[in-house]
Amino acid sequence: PAPSPEVENVTGETYGPLKAECDRIVQAELGSRATIVRPNYIFGPGDDTYRFPYWVERVARGGEVLGPPDPKVELQWVDVRDLCPWIVQLGERDQPGIYNASGPVVPVNWQQVLESLSRLSEKPAQFRWATPEVLKETGVRLPLVDPGPVFVSEHYDGRKAEGVGLRYRPLAATASATLSWWRSLTPEQQAEAKRWPTPQQEQQALALLKTP
Repeated sequence: PAPSPEVENVTGETYGPLKAECDRIVQAELGSRATIVRPNYIFGPGDDTYRFPYWVERVARGGEVLGPPDPKVELQWVDVRDLCPWIVQLGERDQPGIYNASGPVVPVNWQQVLESLSRLSEKPAQFRWATPEVLKETGVRLPLVDPGPVFVSEHYDGRKAEGVGLRYRPLAATASATLSWWRSLTPEQQAEAKRWPTPQQEQQALALLKTP
């Protein structure tokens, strides 16, 4: 449902309703001529949410890595370098329609994603799957794992977007470019970015998982 007209502040509760209302306004104004793109998580170099970069950088360091509670949950995304040029092309072609910019087309789960990221690491990585109880006790929030009401664990079909030119590059290419970008940041920039679990918080959670 649409929020009250005076609501403009974007929060976890208002983000979804405001986004849906934007869709409705565009469709009301343009009708069948409207072009609406609905991306899932946007990954790639320059990602200053530091959600995906957290995982790329953490897995690259190797060792015991705290993973999400359910490794079989699907994860979907689109690389910013695929998304943005494609949106420009839609505009240039005046291509109407509603498109989920959400890949990969074939479902991939968290375990497969993290195992793919581990190939970028020079050190072996062992994944330890968290439990909801351990996350609650330690207060650890894993990026992209606790999305709240915005994204839920269901498959968004991105084939329609693919049919009009969107191409989803391999995860390895996105991860490699993201890691290179992260490593290009200054220590000060990296320090500002670390809003996710610290090594100490992660070690605390890992220790609890080992406690009988």
